[in-house]
Amino acid sequence: MPESRIFAVAGNPILHSLSPEMYRAGFSAAGFPGLATRLAVRSAAEAFVLADRLGLAGMNVTSPFKESVLTHLAGLDPAARRIGAANTLVRRDGGWFGFNTDPDGAVGALEAAGRSPRGRQAVVLGAGGAGRAAAFGLSRAGASVTLVNRTPGRAEGAARTLGCRTEAWEHRGDCVRTAEIVVSCLSVRERTIECECLHGGQVVLEALYPASVLSRDAAERGCAVIPGVEWLLHQAVPAFALFTGLAAPAAAMREALRRAPARVSKPGLALIGFMGAGKSTIGELIARRTGRRFIDTDALIEARTGFSISRLFARYGEAAFRRREKRLIRRLSLGAETVAALGGGSVLDPANGERVKRDAVTFWIAADPRTAGRRIPGGSRPLFPNEGSPEAAETIFRARIGAYARAADAVVGNDDGDGGPEAAAERIIDEIRRALDD
Repeated sequence: MPESRIFAVAGNPILHSLSPEMYRAGFSAAGFPGLATRLAVRSAAEAFVLADRLGLAGMNVTSPFKESVLTHLAGLDPAARRIGAANTLVRRDGGWFGFNTDPDGAVGALEAAGRSPRGRQAVVLGAGGAGRAAAFGLSRAGASVTLVNRTPGRAEGAARTLGCRTEAWEHRGDCVRTAEIVVSCLSVRERTIECECLHGGQVVLEALYPASVLSRDAAERGCAVIPGVEWLLHQAVPAFALFTGLAAPAAAMREALRRAPARVSKPGLALIGFMGAGKSTIGELIARRTGRRFIDTDALIEARTGFSISRLFARYGEAAFRRREKRLIRRLSLGAETVAALGGGSVLDPANGERVKRDAVTFWIAADPRTAGRRIPGGSRPLFPNEGSPEAAETIFRARIGAYARAADAVVGNDDGDGGPEAAAERIIDEIRRALDD
């Protein structure tokens, strides 16, 4: 079986993204050995550090990094260069190369709904990366496009580059009232367009999902509403081809989006990753700040047996330890009041990973493996009998990457350059809070 290639979507926040579920279904249907997860990062620079650490083959990029990734790329396709943003990155021999498939996403969603943009009046709300991509795609498809943004200078500059018109933000209601196609690329979910500006005969497409107030208002006013997941799907079709060299199995990807939960609903929180990555430290920090109960599976096993992990390995062997670990994980209570740190090798057993991921939002704590190796005291772990083994840590980490990626809902870095355990804990808490509030 060929070695799995790992892909991820990077953003802030990111836990809400349905991209991994969609790509996993696509990889499976196409028979491609791919895995997909999420990168919870604070900057484009951090996304590239994590991508290199994990050996990613490609990345999707979402808000707010579609523009800031450009300075890290070795090359751009013409659409990304003109739009000034990239949402699909592919690693090649010369480095990372950027593409923009968002124009395909916006236009494809409209055409699939039987609403060709050609010859129609369209208004695009928002001149960020998604808004500029939508304006570019609609103009290229033959629509007459007006771009509206809170910051006039940003919209005017984008309009000159993309060949469309612009209007002041205070005139957005009039622009929407006269448009046949309304595309919202605003990041806010509250009402920005008054209901009376919307009317039957219009089609409304949002980049956001789940839907904002705009989509609900539009449906009540008789508009045809295209959900944001349609944009997500249609931008992923060309991205899938860039990642894999294969035609995207769009039907399987759409079905995965249909079946995916609209919001994070798993009660528990679990931390996985390599030994020395800082799972226990981060878990204890999260527990203190959120009132959760902290569980460390290695510590539980040591308490129940009276042996250290190293002595258990030495006395009974790894296979016996893994059986004990599996029984513990199978019986583990992963309720809303808990945060659990799992042993470094626990998710090498796929059943363990599936069990934890079913009941808990699972974060992969991804420290640099050489740093993790230096953190492990000599003799404290059975795979590290000697003090400080960065080379051995690198080798073992590489062998485990696929198991971690398969089990993780999202990845958080925990190295000196990532801000350390405090920053990792805060990122995880923030991601869960924002996902639950979405």
